[in-house]
Amino acid sequence: MKFCYFEHNAQIFLGVKTEKGLVKHALVSLENLWQGEVNLTTLVNENTEIIDENDVKFLPPVLHPPKILCVGLNYARHIEETKLTKPLEPLFFAKLPNALAGHKGKFTITDITPQVDYEGELVVVIGQKGKNIPKEKALDYVLGYTIGNDITDRILQFSSSQWLRGKSLDASAPVGPYLVTKDEVDLTKVEIITQRNGNIVQKAKLTEMLFDISEIISHISQTMTLEIGDLIFTGSPSGTIIGTAEQKRKWLTAGDIVSVTIELIGTLTTYFEKAK
Repeated sequence: MKFCYFEHNAQIFLGVKTEKGLVKHALVSLENLWQGEVNLTTLVNENTEIIDENDVKFLPPVLHPPKILCVGLNYARHIEETKLTKPLEPLFFAKLPNALAGHKGKFTITDITPQVDYEGELVVVIGQKGKNIPKEKALDYVLGYTIGNDITDRILQFSSSQWLRGKSLDASAPVGPYLVTKDEVDLTKVEIITQRNGNIVQKAKLTEMLFDISEIISHISQTMTLEIGDLIFTGSPSGTIIGTAEQKRKWLTAGDIVSVTIELIGTLTTYFEKAK
């Protein structure tokens, strides 16, 4: 199933995507859904209200993730284009809660963020609490998947050995539009495609990851407990602006539209504007 949260008439609702539109429900905790406290078969029936997606404001499909974790340098060609060192194990960093944003959200470019870049990514949503998870059981802890854009200002990112300042800008972790349960997506058969103003800038198979999802989950669970609702950005393929020859780089600017698509999950779109 495909879930989302959205705002309509100043209220927040749970949505279930159908061919006719979004099935509208009173706010239900996804945690309750994951733990079986809500009967999924009752969410879609002949009496439920359906609303057009164009009439709602999309919110992140996980409203309050305990953690927003990210894997850096997880595609070989992205490592080559950035001229950084290939990691021997998954390289993790975090984004803070202020970075979270939804589908069709806006990112504001300011005077101190002149080198804003996109990074389209698959995002894993954790559905079960766990620690020291064996690799062979890691997927049992996954609820499903969504799409993310690890928006980054490159000057701020590399102004310190810690990437936090350039990675946790307001609205720099848009995710969505949907959370798709893992049973509906075969990650071995889909690609991730990022478009800037309609032009393809990133395209890769998800199987090109250096560290797959099972290894990522197992590795990080050795040092921290994964919790229901944790988001894990799994890394960006090549095609980022920083990977372009320096004299040809065109950083994101006001008016740009970046969309990230993963077949069977959907398309996440972000609009870029200048600070007023």
